Amino acid sequence: MLAWGVSCLAWALLLTRFGVGQATGISALRYGLILVAAVVWLGEPMDWRQGLGCGLIAVGIWLTAK
Repeated sequence: MLAWGVSCLAWALLLTRFGVGQATGISALRYGLILVAAVVWLGEPMDWRQGLGCGLIAVGIWLTAK
């Protein structure tokens, strides 16, 4: 419940500082951050498809921010 509440507050903060399009792009970072957390904290292996997916997410966020 706490994580969900923090997520709601973060989304509201993003919407007050950015437009909906930019906020949606920024919120897509969570998928890459989840992968990084799984690799670092849980010792999950990362294959090339997951790395490619993170790269594509990063490119999409970059293109959205432009």
